[in-house]
Amino acid sequence: MKAFQTAQAAGKNSEPSSAGESSGSSGTASLSQNRAPGFAIHEFSFQRLVREISGSFKAGFQFQSDAVVVLQEASESYLVVRKYGHEAAYKLSAKLKAYQTAQAAGKKSEPSSAGQKSRPSQSPIAKPYRFRPGVVELRKIRRYKKSTELIICKLPFQRLVSEITKSFKAGFRFQSAALAALQEAAEDYLTGLFRDTNLCADHANRVTIQPKDMILALRIRGERRFF
Repeated sequence: MKAFQTAQAAGKNSEPSSAGESSGSSGTASLSQNRAPGFAIHEFSFQRLVREISGSFKAGFQFQSDAVVVLQEASESYLVVRKYGHEAAYKLSAKLKAYQTAQAAGKKSEPSSAGQKSRPSQSPIAKPYRFRPGVVELRKIRRYKKSTELIICKLPFQRLVSEITKSFKAGFRFQSAALAALQEAAEDYLTGLFRDTNLCADHANRVTIQPKDMILALRIRGERRFF
């Protein structure tokens, strides 16, 4: 097993230098100095080892990152106990907890120097660019003016036509060319009506169109059957 061999090699490489130092303290120092922030075994190597072992029992196992961290901490403490004894394992776990606490405290509040102001922490997700009000709408208006495509979706318009025809007689069927002609005429009528409604709103020194503007446009057109 690669992880066990790595931990054994880390313990063999660092022998106690002086006679006053015990084997437990030297083993703790070697394991803690091998991988500086936290664990002695590489995280990706340990994840591959866990995947291989779990795959020998059942394929398709998935582990959360917290579960892998707990497994790695337990396995490293077990290896330290087997190699150096309980005292060295206790010292290693205490150092690991102290490092994690210091790292979490440093993330929350970073100390700022006397001459510099503390900068706000920037989130890794960049905020989307926000256009000024009206820019996107004017862009859409220009695009629709240049294009000759139909604005209303075809399937909702077909359902609307079938609902209206069912109120007169059931069993009507339309060709695709007839539906396209109906949709073209309907969109042309609605575009002209909204153009006249916008003119009525401009005449009243307003930008937003209101129902009374549409009623006035219909009256001027001579279409009084809608109100």
